[in-house]
Amino acid sequence: MTPYASFVPNSAFALLLQGPPGSGKTTTALNWPGAYILDCDQNLDGPVEWHKKHTPNWPGFVGFDTVESGDTGFGPTGRYAAQPQNWLRVIELTKVALREPTVKTLVVDSLTKFTDYLCDFIIFGKPSTEDKNKMTIGDWIPFKTLMARYVAMCRSAHKTVIFCCHEKALADEVTDVVGYVPNIPGQLAGNLGSYFTDVWRCETALDAKSGKYVNNIRTRKTPRLELKCSKELPDVFPFSWPLVATALGLTDNKTTVVAK
Repeated sequence: MTPYASFVPNSAFALLLQGPPGSGKTTTALNWPGAYILDCDQNLDGPVEWHKKHTPNWPGFVGFDTVESGDTGFGPTGRYAAQPQNWLRVIELTKVALREPTVKTLVVDSLTKFTDYLCDFIIFGKPSTEDKNKMTIGDWIPFKTLMARYVAMCRSAHKTVIFCCHEKALADEVTDVVGYVPNIPGQLAGNLGSYFTDVWRCETALDAKSGKYVNNIRTRKTPRLELKCSKELPDVFPFSWPLVATALGLTDNKTTVVAK
């Protein structure tokens, strides 16, 4: 038995940042210092331009990489073939970034596309006697295992890890929308948050005073959202880097204005 005096908590902050398109997920993630972007969506233009215009002395990010080689996977007949090399490139790029001392934050943008790479890798590795065109029930076991190993690998480097993720609505015929979960395949969406220290939601709201739309952060669980927050932050607030940096115990002095 290891005594309590020897316990050292894992200080790595792991954030799942979910929300609908245009709610400011990537823009929010780019506030963290020393960021490396694993650019799966190839959609950095808007957030970068926003920071150049609105964030005083924004330092940018350490670096970024895209994943796909340009091969869409569709052959001459229009039939899609799994592209396992994308997942292998994800692992290779991630390991390089985690070893780089100037990288303080790893941002995966977005988890939705990221899981497509993982599905392709699993499908490609199936025996020839099995269906190689789609995921089947047994394939979700290695999916869950590899997903958990990836998050654990990132956290073990003691760097901040942020996964941006689109969300999908859950609805029934009686009450319409009953909740929102990360937009990833399989049954993992409901408990994906267990891999992270925090799960926040980006959402857009109309500011009554200015008449403009602002990007808010929601940090606490609601009847429709499985969120969680390990830091002293408000339930809902317009994003402010000084506020978040203080809650996370970071000493970075970069000033960020509220996303609008």
